[in-house]
Amino acid sequence: MPAAQPRRTPPSGGSQKKGPKTTKLIRSEAQAYEFLKDYLAGKTNLDNVKLDLTDWGTIQIDLKGKKFHQSMNPATMRAMLDLQSSIYRACCLSLHGSSDIRILSKEEKELFEIQVKVSKGSSILGVDFQPIAENLFKTIGASVDPNIAVLGIIATAVIWAGHSAYKKYLENKKEIRLKELDKETEVERLKASRFASEEETKRAKIIANLASKHAILEEIVEAGEDSHRALLHAGASAKTATIQGAELKENIAGELVKASRRKSEEVRLDGKYRILRVDSRQPADFKVRVMDTSTEEEFEAILQDDSLLSETRELIRDAEWGKKPVILSINAKSIEGEIRNAVIIDVAPAKQKKKDLS
Repeated sequence: MPAAQPRRTPPSGGSQKKGPKTTKLIRSEAQAYEFLKDYLAGKTNLDNVKLDLTDWGTIQIDLKGKKFHQSMNPATMRAMLDLQSSIYRACCLSLHGSSDIRILSKEEKELFEIQVKVSKGSSILGVDFQPIAENLFKTIGASVDPNIAVLGIIATAVIWAGHSAYKKYLENKKEIRLKELDKETEVERLKASRFASEEETKRAKIIANLASKHAILEEIVEAGEDSHRALLHAGASAKTATIQGAELKENIAGELVKASRRKSEEVRLDGKYRILRVDSRQPADFKVRVMDTSTEEEFEAILQDDSLLSETRELIRDAEWGKKPVILSINAKSIEGEIRNAVIIDVAPAKQKKKDLS
C-alpha cells in the first residue's frame, strides 16, 4: 500500500538533493505496537509509514452452534452493522477530525464499507481491514493534521484488526462481570477464562498513552470499544465463539454481554486549570485539553455553546500561549474516575474571583 506522505513546507536554501527516505514498513501487530511505543518515546517520526496487513489485518469470528452453518443469524447481522458504524466513526475522525459520520460522502462510505466473508464449516466471518487502511492513507486530506491522521490509521488497525486490544477488552468485561455475579459456580467458571496476558496489558497502556495526547485518537479508542462490543454480541448467541484469537467456550460470550456498562455520574469540576492545547478546526466545536493545577489530572473539554465561544475563546487562547492559569467551571461525567463529556460553562482569569453558577 502507498506510504503516507505528510505535507510540509520545503526548506529554504540551496538545491542540494537528498537520498530517498527509508520507508517504515509495519508488517505485524507487534511491529505496530513497537512503532507506536518508539513514537511516544520520541525515537521515530511519522514520515513514509507503510502498513502491510496481509498477515494480520483480518477481523475473524468463528461461531459454533446449531444455528451456525455458513450463515448469520439476526443478532450477528446487527453486530456487523454496529461494527460498520464504529469503523465509519474511526475513519471520519482520521479524515475530518469529527466523529459525526453524516459528514462522510457517499464515495467515502463506499471506500470504508466492510465486506463480510462467511466461510464453510460453522460460521466463520472474516473482515479484511487492508483495503480500508489503504483507502484511509489515500484520502488523507486537509481537515486533520496529516501526522495525527497517520497515527489514527495505525491505531485503528491495531484496535480493530489486532488481537491484543480485543483480548484486553474481554478481560475488562470479565472483571466487571465478576463483581456483579453472586453465584459461586458462575464466578468460578468465569475466573477460569483468561484472555489478556501481561503483553496485552502493556500494549493497552501504549494506546491509552497515545489517546491521552491527542483528542482525535481518544475518540478513535472509544469507537474501538464500540466495535469490540459489537463483536462480543456477534458471539453471544453461539455455543462457542472464537473472536480475534480469543476462545469463549460454553457461551462465555453471552455471560460477558451481561456485564453492565461502566456506570457514570454527573460531576462538577470547578477550579484553576492550565490550558494545554486548543483545537478549533471544527466550526461546531471548540475543544481544549486542560490540566487541573491541584491534581495535575488532564482531560478534554468543549465550550458550552456559541455565545460562550465568542466571549471566551481569546481568553482561553491567551491562557494557552501565555501559559497562564484560568478559572474554569466545568460540567462532566465521571466513569470509574475517568472524566468524560466535559463541558466548560464559564471562564475567568485566575486573578478574578470565580462567580457562583450553582
